Amino acid sequence: MNLSADLVVLSACSTASGNMTNNGEVRSLGYAFQVAGAKSVLMSQWPVDDKSTSILMNKFYQKLKSGLSKSDALRAAKLEFVEETDPALSNPFYWAPFVIYGDNSAIENQSKFPNILLLLIGFLIALALLIA
Repeated sequence: MNLSADLVVLSACSTASGNMTNNGEVRSLGYAFQVAGAKSVLMSQWPVDDKSTSILMNKFYQKLKSGLSKSDALRAAKLEFVEETDPALSNPFYWAPFVIYGDNSAIENQSKFPNILLLLIGFLIALALLIA
């Protein structure tokens, strides 16, 4: 499969978790997207809170759209989240599970940006259907 996405965002619970192979590689949902052709994947390492994830992802997309690299956008979003959000949500449990694997460059062609959102929405709908 040739997904050819600059970035896939998996903002659901534990999307970086998976099975360990004999050579020490973790095969997770994020790994599957990279094998399918995604240049980079943002995923979570443990269960996430819906409210804090929504706030953090909105900040991340704003930073990413401003031209920052993927990791710089995530870092800036996390810092802003801790500074501006309810102090009860400043615990790392609420903002630290998200990591980016793969290509770290900024997304140059902003016209691709809506495609990332569509891919995320499609994934969340598919996930909801699987759970239901």
